[in-house]
Amino acid sequence: MGTFDASRYTITVKKVREDNEELFYASVNEIPDISSYSENYQDAYEDCLDALEVLYEEAQSQGKSFPTPFVPVVSSRPSGRVTLRMSRSLHERVARYAKQDGVSLNHWIIEAVSQRSGTYSAKPSFADTPSIKTFTTAAFAYEPLLSMATKQIENVLGSTFGRAGTPLQNNAPQESQ
Repeated sequence: MGTFDASRYTITVKKVREDNEELFYASVNEIPDISSYSENYQDAYEDCLDALEVLYEEAQSQGKSFPTPFVPVVSSRPSGRVTLRMSRSLHERVARYAKQDGVSLNHWIIEAVSQRSGTYSAKPSFADTPSIKTFTTAAFAYEPLLSMATKQIENVLGSTFGRAGTPLQNNAPQESQ
């Protein structure tokens, strides 16, 4: 019998707003009942690892089976390449913002998507730049188009593209778990 390795499970950690407080929410995809809220990313992640280990040991002591980690099928994994179509005016505006921030257009768009998906981890200085704030505020005016684009991105990226919670500072209503 092999050694149990909780880190092989798919643990998703997102920043969420609960009761007007920003927290990190972690959950185990293979066992959705295992989840944790914490004030920081690492603690939320480690809480799930600890819960997996305790539950695994309990299942073993009772002679019960325990769910195995998901095994990604290599051929179905996203390539990381996405073709994006947008209006010329939006393209021009986003290119201008990227230039103002001193980054490539590709990098700027990745940071904006990362913020919206709750997985943003760039330097705080980028999040505070006027162009990212202007874009994210303006982007919510195009919510119907964004919803359609988001669905297309979710189809490509699968379940790793979370929508719950967002660290963006904007006027749009925040989702909560």
